Amino acid sequence: MSKEEVSAKKEIGIGQLLSEKYNHDQDDVELNIYSESYSNISYIQTTPRDISIDFLILPDVPKDGKRTINGIRVHLTHVAAQRLAMTLNDLIAKNLESGTIEPLKEMTPVSPDKK
Repeated sequence: MSKEEVSAKKEIGIGQLLSEKYNHDQDDVELNIYSESYSNISYIQTTPRDISIDFLILPDVPKDGKRTINGIRVHLTHVAAQRLAMTLNDLIAKNLESGTIEPLKEMTPVSPDKK
């Protein structure tokens, strides 16, 4: 590689090189969903590095004498989780406004002294 080519690559920057690597024509991309599951409850955990969402399936299933809750864990960066939250919020708001989904019934938290 010539000095001019090396210099040109340094001026382009790593971000632009990565963008070119992952920028594909839509006809060249095929979506491969390798797992699918239904979930009716989720449990969310956060760490300084990422957010983990456990998509769980209830009721639980008896297995080897124990109650087993099946589910899938998805790890997201904080940015990806924020985008997911904003997209879900927008979609739910639009569907509630158009009446295509039922609204969430208000849930009253149970205080420890009322158990």
